[in-house]
Amino acid sequence: AEGDALNWSKIAQLFTEAERCNKIAEKGHIILLIGPTGAGKTTAYIYLSGRPLKKALGRIVLDGEYTADDIGRIGETIGKSETLFLSARKIDDLVFVDSPGFRDTEGSNVELVNLFSISDILQKCESVTPVLLLRYPMFFADNGQATRDLFNQVGLLFDDNRSGILSKSLVVLVSHAGETGKLEEVKQILDAFLNADAATNTRAFKLIARLISNGIDDN
Repeated sequence: AEGDALNWSKIAQLFTEAERCNKIAEKGHIILLIGPTGAGKTTAYIYLSGRPLKKALGRIVLDGEYTADDIGRIGETIGKSETLFLSARKIDDLVFVDSPGFRDTEGSNVELVNLFSISDILQKCESVTPVLLLRYPMFFADNGQATRDLFNQVGLLFDDNRSGILSKSLVVLVSHAGETGKLEEVKQILDAFLNADAATNTRAFKLIARLISNGIDDN
């Protein structure tokens, strides 16, 4: 597929766009929104940035006239990414950073730039609070493989053994739960994965799964 082939011209363009974000985030206190495509990162980013939202025709849309270049574009199709590079907005002492989805639907060019840009921010910022947004249905799909793959990628990116960022400050938001979704069910499925002691239960997966499960217990 075209999205899977490395396009160095596109990569250079994406790096240029992402560098604007990195300059804003440098030496700042970062709220970093991460997660798969369609989990609601950009919606949360816009809301946290102080822009009003409203519900219309079953969707969350901007309440007012703003351009996509100004604040980012909310995706209209699940699984179709609208965020192609990191974007940042500084509000008081915090810098809110939106990112493309892991395993982005736009292919390896966006994925490569995203991972390098986040790594660069982690090295340059004063502090970071990662906010991991997850779609509720993801926990119950593919016998947990999508969940394992995502947690492993997050674990590799933050290297908790060295940084301790995930253990100290990870925030998890679950979206698309509908009216019937229950956090207790998320805890049950994660505990089942952990108790299965599968070979695919890496250290990173166990860490994040336990953080989420324990967090549900605490609330």
